[in-house]
Amino acid sequence: MSTYNILADCHVVNTRDQCYSHVTDEYLLKGRDKPEESFRHKLLVKELDFLQSDVILLQEIDVYYAPHVQDYLLSKGYSFHFMQKKLDVPEGIAIAYRDTMFECLETHEVHLHEQIRKLALKSDVTDDVIQQLEEPNVSLVCALKRKDSQDVVICATTHVVYSDFHRPDLQALQACVTTQRILEIRDTVQRENNLSANEVHVVFGGDFNGEPSHYSISLMKRVGCLSPEELQDLAKLTYKLCEKQAVRITKPEMNLVSQHLGQHLTNPLELASSYHTVMATEPTVTSADGEYVGCLDYIFHSPRLVPLAVLAIGNQVESEYRKGGPTEQFASDHLPLRVQLACL
Repeated sequence: MSTYNILADCHVVNTRDQCYSHVTDEYLLKGRDKPEESFRHKLLVKELDFLQSDVILLQEIDVYYAPHVQDYLLSKGYSFHFMQKKLDVPEGIAIAYRDTMFECLETHEVHLHEQIRKLALKSDVTDDVIQQLEEPNVSLVCALKRKDSQDVVICATTHVVYSDFHRPDLQALQACVTTQRILEIRDTVQRENNLSANEVHVVFGGDFNGEPSHYSISLMKRVGCLSPEELQDLAKLTYKLCEKQAVRITKPEMNLVSQHLGQHLTNPLELASSYHTVMATEPTVTSADGEYVGCLDYIFHSPRLVPLAVLAIGNQVESEYRKGGPTEQFASDHLPLRVQLACL
């Protein structure tokens, strides 16, 4: 199982001088004319081949580039499901899986702004507040049945809002809304296929745009909600970027989620972090560009999936990568994560 944010060209163009001045266009842009001939495409598929994963969770795939990724993965024996964020956002996320190992029972596209709007309307939140929470972030869920057993793995990927870390409450809500939707899908798959709870597993990975200490990540590692003290802290919490780090700031006013939808900051799934389970810590760095360096990517798993090994980020790689990606050596401003999971 791997997760990888491959960096969409549309974001590069918008933040070229701010985040990617360290790299020339040759190593940065794939180009619309013949992206399969670009340096970045060749480096990206080389990394995908190296990962040798049975399931791949991908984020930030340009709409124009998705068919090229799909064609390559199809040639390697994968099926590929792509989801665009919104019609006016030219990138999205995808899940690919080996045809020889899995059969896809069902696929669900989760537009997080739509899910949050439903919660807000039930809570009588006014439309002007709802509009401020409607970021075009998405999650994609595939129920994959192993061909060699009865086991089903609910594989989900997400790309949570970034906003320069200014909205940790919305990041936490988007992550929780996804786990709530995963639970619904898991229970339906179990019931409709007459499976026991031990035969249905969950893997949830992607770009969470939150550091290990952020509430969005701590919520993924527990069943339930934040404590009253944590909710009070999150209510006025934001971050600012300072020397490529996210620095905590206390605001005078309350965040919108805390004011109106704090009761929905809850995770109903029992999940653990694959990297933390194996290494007793999260990676120090999974993302680096000219603006930020830190850990933003994770792979979470349910209890009856056991992580046997993870792809470690060595000291030499980390030291070089801290200068920022992509480069001639690194295909993205994120590093791929990989875990080997076994069913109990």
